[in-house]
Amino acid sequence: MKKLPQANFEFDDNFQVWKVLTSPSSTFLLVELRSAAELEVVFVCIDLAKNEIIWDDLSFENSWAFSLCEVDNQNIYFTEFEDGEIPEAKAVMAVSIQNKEILWYKEKVTFETIVNNNVVLTDKKNNQYNKIVVDALQGEILEKNISDYEAVPVNSSIILPYTYEEGSPYFNTVSDFLIRNLKISIVKSCDYIEINSYIIIGFYTLNEENKLNNYISLLDNAGNLLFKELIGENLEGIGSETFFIANKYLIYIKHKKEIVTFYLKD
Repeated sequence: MKKLPQANFEFDDNFQVWKVLTSPSSTFLLVELRSAAELEVVFVCIDLAKNEIIWDDLSFENSWAFSLCEVDNQNIYFTEFEDGEIPEAKAVMAVSIQNKEILWYKEKVTFETIVNNNVVLTDKKNNQYNKIVVDALQGEILEKNISDYEAVPVNSSIILPYTYEEGSPYFNTVSDFLIRNLKISIVKSCDYIEINSYIIIGFYTLNEENKLNNYISLLDNAGNLLFKELIGENLEGIGSETFFIANKYLIYIKHKKEIVTFYLKD
């Protein structure tokens, strides 16, 4: 099998990859980088089709209070949080992907969903919780029947693997498969998915210090190993969503500071 196209995006050691979102078209990958030491946040936009960073310098005043909440094919949406031990949503802001321009900012609202190029928010003014619909580009409140937007999920292009806990029948099946094919014994939990004739498994092993090492492996549907990579070491516990699929791209985070993408050919 031919080598799969791969791209690596490594970020400054002071920053950790905190959150990753993809646009519905999966053209854009948005990354939230946080530095706890410096209380700084920087946002990065990657073009998956071109395997290049479009920009890597988006930040705001008091940026620590902002976090990614959603993205469509034109805009990024951020939640701003109040300071405090338990952060509480304070406002929602929309920013253009193309030019990083702030399009609108609304206080005392929380983000709900995106439907038909409109944004549904919950308005919390005067302690009344009412859903409103705003134009995605202008932020203007639209006269829409909110019932048309009820129970409509965000159009996500992300496919997550199945997670199997140690001791479950599916975990045992994956464990037996890895022992048989890779001579690897796994513990705690594993993530598993089959897609485009590939088998992708994220798993944990115990190292000499009796701590956890996290790996990702890609196999063909005959069980032949295409690659295996260490993506976390000396861990105290397991994480969640160690990888995901977005429009034929396998995407995972390595050592909390590097994003790796593989294009999964048919």
